[in-house]
Amino acid sequence: MAAQHFYAQTEIDGIMMAKNNFCSGAIYEYSSWNKYWEGTFKRENLNLGTVSTKKIAINGNYGITDKLNVIFSIPYVITHATAGTMIGQKGFQDLTFTLKNLVYEKEIKGNKRKYTFILCVRRIFISHIKLCGRLFAIKSWIT
Repeated sequence: MAAQHFYAQTEIDGIMMAKNNFCSGAIYEYSSWNKYWEGTFKRENLNLGTVSTKKIAINGNYGITDKLNVIFSIPYVITHATAGTMIGQKGFQDLTFTLKNLVYEKEIKGNKRKYTFILCVRRIFISHIKLCGRLFAIKSWIT
C-alpha cells in the first residue's frame, strides 16, 4: 500500500485554493469532563458535575483567484452541566471570516518561498456581548 499525503487549508498556512474551487465540510465534536487539574492536583468537579459540550461547525474555502481565498467557519455550540447552578448554553460561537492573499512567491533552488497576507475577522459571542477581533499577519512559508 502506497503512502498518501493529505493537505488541508487553514487561515495561516501557505496553501491556496485554486480559482473558482470551493471546498467545504462539517465537523462534529463532543467532549465531557468531571475532573480538572489545579496545579499538580487533580480535582473532582463537584460544583458542576459532568460538563459536556457538543459542537457542529460548517467550514468552507473558496478561491476567488489563485492568489486570493475566502475562508469561513460557522460553529454552533451546546453546553450542559449535570450539577450546580450552571445553566447550559447554546448558540453560535467564534464565527470566522478570513481573506487570505498570496502576495509574493519565489522559487530558489527548488524551494518555493511564499508570503501570504491574512485578514481574519472573528466575532465571539459571550452572553449577548459581541466582541470582534481582527488579525492582520504576513506569513512566510517554504515549500
